[in-house]
Amino acid sequence: MRDFFRGMTGWLLLLAWFVGGCAWVHQTATLQLTPQITPSGIGAGRTVAVRVNDRRVSDILGYRGLDSQDASITTKQNIPALFEAKIIEGLVAKGFKAVAVTDQSAGALNVEVKEIRYTTDLEFLKGSMQARAALRVSMTKNGLFFDQNYSGMRKETILEAPPASRNEELINAAISDAVQRMFEDNRLMSFLAN
Repeated sequence: MRDFFRGMTGWLLLLAWFVGGCAWVHQTATLQLTPQITPSGIGAGRTVAVRVNDRRVSDILGYRGLDSQDASITTKQNIPALFEAKIIEGLVAKGFKAVAVTDQSAGALNVEVKEIRYTTDLEFLKGSMQARAALRVSMTKNGLFFDQNYSGMRKETILEAPPASRNEELINAAISDAVQRMFEDNRLMSFLAN
């Protein structure tokens, strides 16, 4: 019995050192959108102007470590430009003539990046990492109004704090899922096409 407690104490001390003793440093993440968008001709060459706004409450994507608030994860990228380029690319794949909003653009497709969030949690001897992304898409056209939220989420169980590359992979998967769900919405595609 004494050996059991000695062994458990060793494991708990090792875990405490690993979780609390590591000196995490700030991470600058490189975000990449890789949604799987099925090409189609639904757009039939119709023009769609796209406007993307960053409406996140914080520039911090999350924190490194397990259940930690020590080292932030941010990005230096222009979030609206990143999403706008991929959304325009996706609309072109769907047969639309997609352009960025200009001052003269009326009835633009408005995309708000509401959330990009990475979190970790530590429960008894195991941890988890989760990334969430949320978009709000709206448009007024011919007196009709479209308004819908799209989200992406990825979660994994982990035994140790993930490296920076794994953090990026999870965040990128969540933001890609949100954009992919937008393009899988037949109601939205039909609204844009009519």
